[in-house]
Amino acid sequence: MSAYQTQLTAKLETARQERKLATENAKLSLLNNENFIATKLNSVLKSEELLHLNTLITQVSSISPFIAKDGTKYGVRVFPIAIFGLGFGQLMGLIKGSDNAFTDEMLAEYSAITGIESVELREASHFLGSVAYCNKAGVVVDAEPCNWSKFQPLLHSIAMSLGFDAFNVTEITQDRIDLWFAKELIKANKQAKEIAEAHALDTATDAFTLED
Repeated sequence: MSAYQTQLTAKLETARQERKLATENAKLSLLNNENFIATKLNSVLKSEELLHLNTLITQVSSISPFIAKDGTKYGVRVFPIAIFGLGFGQLMGLIKGSDNAFTDEMLAEYSAITGIESVELREASHFLGSVAYCNKAGVVVDAEPCNWSKFQPLLHSIAMSLGFDAFNVTEITQDRIDLWFAKELIKANKQAKEIAEAHALDTATDAFTLED
């Protein structure tokens, strides 16, 4: 190794150590920054609350399904509602997912797992309403509008039952719910159009085959 290369390597190592020390000192100085500590704490709390929500979703989704006389199983299916964002999407999913716990026994277990009163779950889901959707026949089922004035206090109560701290449910607004309803209606109409077009194509194909 040349003298130049040897000295360069040594200089770079010295600079590396100085930079590492400066970075460490900068980190230590942040410990005296109240805004940094508050932000860091909020992030840690959100991570903990998100983990709790995801754990609840997994647990309620494992509730034993109701089995009909024909053998059909009706289980609890809970999915986060993405439009509300991380954490809030899981919360709204838990509220709507409670509809799938349609027997008294399933609802009681759902309530015990989540720590949310069964009456609050039922009322919150009812007043939240339901979005439009396209059924298997290609017909768009109309939405049931949200009763915001009655849903909002229930939302806050449920957030308290879940121990929310970092996630502030005031971020869930009527405008955000209206946007969710609007997007689902667009999706339902698109699906209905696709089903109608597929049906028309099948009909035309059948007619063409018969003519042959």
